[in-house]
Parts: sequence; C-alpha cells; structure tokens
Amino acid sequence: MNPSTNKIRSLLVLPPSRLKRWLAAISAVLLTTLGASAVAPAAQAAPKEASATVFSVPGWDYANVRSGPSTDKPTVKTIPAGTTVTLGCSTRGGNATGPYGSSDLWYKVAGTDTYVADVMILTGSDDAVTEACGETKKKEKAEPPEAPQRDYIANDGKVALNLYNHYYLGNGRSVQIEWDYFSNNNIFVDRVKNGNIPIGKTAQYETLNYGGGIDMYLALRNFSIKRTSESCYTIFDWYDFEWKDYPIQRAHEELKWAKPYSVHSSGCL
Repeated sequence: MNPSTNKIRSLLVLPPSRLKRWLAAISAVLLTTLGASAVAPAAQAAPKEASATVFSVPGWDYANVRSGPSTDKPTVKTIPAGTTVTLGCSTRGGNATGPYGSSDLWYKVAGTDTYVADVMILTGSDDAVTEACGETKKKEKAEPPEAPQRDYIANDGKVALNLYNHYYLGNGRSVQIEWDYFSNNNIFVDRVKNGNIPIGKTAQYETLNYGGGIDMYLALRNFSIKRTSESCYTIFDWYDFEWKDYPIQRAHEELKWAKPYSVHSSGCL
C-alpha cells in the first residue's frame, strides 16, 4: 500500500472537534514552506468584521440565524450551505452543535442583531475571528439603556398587537423587533433614504406625517432612528402612553397592571 495513502486516511479519522484547528494549522505550515517569516507578528486587534462560509456537509444543508446567541432563541432565517456570510462581533452564548463538534461561540451577522453559531461556519479558527461585541459600542444619550436580553417580536403582521400585549404581559422587558418590519415597508425605506440623516446622528420618524401604514402607526407612532453607517440604522423607542390621550392605559400603568419598556431594531437598507 502506498505510504501517502495511509497519511491521507489518518487525517480523515481526526476527531471532529479538532478538524477546524487542523485546517488553520496546515495553512500556517504552508506559509512557512513558501518562505514566510518565522518571527511571530505583533499582536493585532481583532477586526470588526470577517467573512466565513456556511459548512456544506452531507446532512447539514443550512445554518440557522437566530434572534440571540442560543439555540433556545427563535430562528429568524436560514443561510444555505456554501453561502458566504459577513460576520460582525463575536460573543459567548448557549452551546450549539454543528457537523464538527460543539461550541458556545457565536457571531452577529454583520449589520443586524441576529446571530449564527461558530460551529456552522468555516472561519479557519476555533477562536473568535472578530472583536467581542460591545468593545466599541457607543450609546446616544437619548437611547434607552441596553438590556442584557430582549424579547423578540417577529414581523408576523401583528406587531402592533404584540407590542400592546407586551405592555401588559412583558413585565417591562425590552423587545427587539425583526428588522424586516421596517426594511420591507417601502414608504418607510423611501422616507429614510431621502431623509439624508448624517452618519452618527439621530432623527425622529413621525408616522402620522411621513406614513408607514396603520400597523406602524399603532405600534410606535413616533420613534427615533440613528444612522450608524452608510446604509445601516438603529431604531429605538420607549413604549408607553400619555395621560391626555390614553388615560385608561396610563391608569393601568400606575396600578402596576402594565409596564412601559424600550423597543429596539437595527439593520441595513
């Protein structure tokens, strides 16, 4: 039997949890063979974004994108096997299992507040390849404080009703509205794109004057929108009721039957 065949077969029986590390190691060996310097480079800060590919393995046809870094969180969408995805910041969350092992490492999908598990993507490393979430985040003074965990509100055609029910049942917990609720609203998209909000600045979106549909009016009425990059935005609001317009709901709040809460969403147009 050809000795090289034995070597190839020995690689094929590597424990699954070591396969990603082996891929990174063999890349380093090839660089050295080609004459790369053997001197270790100075430590560099992890990048804000990186590209990865969803594993294409028999029995694993896609990667789930979830509303939070845990398999307990709702699936927002799926990314087909072999697809390249841009990763944002990295974080530790719930343990997830993929075709080559398990890990609690997760990444935000760049430009969104959704997450994909490291075990479902090929990054070339078992360690995080982007900066940790929160390292460079800055908050506007007017923005509601970041909550450690938010309840997810899907774009199911009942966002206004779901937010209203959360006022009574959510115990004041923050919520994250699916970005599709805004990005699929043509009136909202046209108004924001033509609004010329400077990057890093915040503006008010008034549904009564700008439009957006009855559900958006009932859901949020007026809310803040901050432009975070050339094409990406963050939306935030405080869900409560004024005495003069909604005395019954406000009375319920005073009686502790209902609690106001912060609303968030973010993505790109």
